[in-house]
Amino acid sequence: ASGSLSLQYHVVDMNQNGGLGDVVSKNNVLTTNNITEQVAATYQSNGTDIWVMAHEYGNNHFLAYPVTATGFSSVPVISATGPSHVSCTSNFNSRGEIKFSPDGHKLAFNGNGIGQNDPSNILALFDFDNATGIVSNPLNLPFSRGEWGLSFSPDNTKLYGATWKA
Repeated sequence: ASGSLSLQYHVVDMNQNGGLGDVVSKNNVLTTNNITEQVAATYQSNGTDIWVMAHEYGNNHFLAYPVTATGFSSVPVISATGPSHVSCTSNFNSRGEIKFSPDGHKLAFNGNGIGQNDPSNILALFDFDNATGIVSNPLNLPFSRGEWGLSFSPDNTKLYGATWKA
């Protein structure tokens, strides 16, 4: 996560190569802002189109990119909410997850901090408007240090988290 990292996508045409697919467009840059390793996707409220969510490093910006049958929009919905990444050793906390609840109305976010440096750890829950792409209502949760995995229960009522620290 050091330096400037971009968010890119590739297009695979699954009708090519006898149905095995082939890359028809690669290294399409959505942003050259310093992006973390956290990325997730969920359906938009119409049940067809997709939101692809990323996060910038060093601030609290969520970037929601709409994806339709015509492709990615190059203009994200930006939500400045919740905790910011605090710079730490090797930018460890750029690792972690963004996870949407199965119904697409909640978003969990963690940052893999460095042990006793509490400000480098992130564990938060948000509301997500899958019609507009807006992230809101941050709720900072107690973290275990070294946050790693996230998952919601199938009924959307529970958030599970894992750590790699003992």
